[in-house]
Amino acid sequence: MEEQIIDSTMTKDKRLKRLVKEYFRPEDYFLLRDRMIGSGAIGGKACGMLLARKIADTELADYRQYSEPHDSFYIGSDVVLHVHRIKRRLASADPAAFA
Repeated sequence: MEEQIIDSTMTKDKRLKRLVKEYFRPEDYFLLRDRMIGSGAIGGKACGMLLARKIADTELADYRQYSEPHDSFYIGSDVVLHVHRIKRRLASADPAAFA
């Protein structure tokens, strides 16, 4: 189950998956989902940011006092694909149809 959650929301990269499994707790996946817009994977940069934060929180206990709670939202890949489809349709549409 965890493997499927990681595949569908975080990454398919084997090295990153191993680190996500090591540092994320089950409730972390729910917290991620609560801050997602749409569905699908959040992308490598967002995954890396979340993973770096979890590693720092876990491995650098003194860091926590300087860390602010993150307030990021994550756009799922389905939203990005949908926007690209709309842009493509608009680009190929007759401009007179929008007048």
